[in-house]
Amino acid sequence: MPVAYELDTRRKLLLVRGTGLVTAPELMEVQRALRDREDLDREWRALLDLSSVEDLAGSSEDISSITALSNARRLARVAVVAARDAAYGLARVYQARVAHGEIAVFRKREEALEWLGMPDPDDASSHPLPTG
Repeated sequence: MPVAYELDTRRKLLLVRGTGLVTAPELMEVQRALRDREDLDREWRALLDLSSVEDLAGSSEDISSITALSNARRLARVAVVAARDAAYGLARVYQARVAHGEIAVFRKREEALEWLGMPDPDDASSHPLPTG
């Protein structure tokens, strides 16, 4: 699936990853799946990682629809990682249109995680296994 998400309940981090060709309906599908989750509240932070996205297919109307869904879900902070110019540009449009919260767009995942105040969720040392 080009867009997938996981929830790190311990750190209250929502991680959304896109790969390959991502369409606006795929992004909206994930947002709809998350919209009604009562466990996602204003204490949660989100990382939208588009660094592996080769292309985003969507119009200005699609961005408006995605923004409307985002405005219904209020998280503490949302960091978007977009390495390619097209994804970065659309992420900046999204950032400008969202009416609440803190949203920032980055080229590098490390910078986004630092801004979120989170260690890298893919780094095994950031969540060690229990001993004994």
